[in-house]
Amino acid sequence: MITYRKATLQDMEDVAELHLQIFKGYFLSSFGKELVKKYYEMFLLENDLFVLAIDKQNVVGFCMGDLKGSIARAKFEETYRTALIFSILKQCICLNKQAIRKVMDRLKTCFVRKKQTSQTQSPAISADAADLLSIGVLPEYRGTGCSEKLLLEFEKLLKEKHIRCYTLSVLKENERTKSFYLKHGFTLLHSGRNEIKYVKKL
Repeated sequence: MITYRKATLQDMEDVAELHLQIFKGYFLSSFGKELVKKYYEMFLLENDLFVLAIDKQNVVGFCMGDLKGSIARAKFEETYRTALIFSILKQCICLNKQAIRKVMDRLKTCFVRKKQTSQTQSPAISADAADLLSIGVLPEYRGTGCSEKLLLEFEKLLKEKHIRCYTLSVLKENERTKSFYLKHGFTLLHSGRNEIKYVKKL
């Protein structure tokens, strides 16, 4: 029987291992287990929006996010800057497309002011909002309702913090994930070059 509960710092080792199993080939995974663990620890401590799915004392899924205005990502990048730069440079030398794209995107934000667009098909995101950053379950638990339950438990945490809506981003080519979120009440907020952003009101 699968149970669901809030994550603790003691769980982050298992979460990092699970992340590397579920998200092979993703940019964050390329940093290795220790930095992945530190990444999740930073968000847990900053936002406390982290739910686990447990089966026989094993972590088989998780869902985590952050509050609008959170500085968890900035703190992670600042604290582990040297290790991150070394890892990214190594990946760029090895022609890792994701790493190169991330570097180019970061350079754009440094030297080019992003255009602010007033055209949107969705309501503006308020300050009392959050982002769902990561949700995943082991392959053998997909289709069991585990992802849906994690999403519901995550939304409970948001409601406890009086959060009225939350957003998430999905890669454009990920049809299965887009279908999952549309099925669970999300609407289109913005469509970018590589990602689609959805929003859900609570």
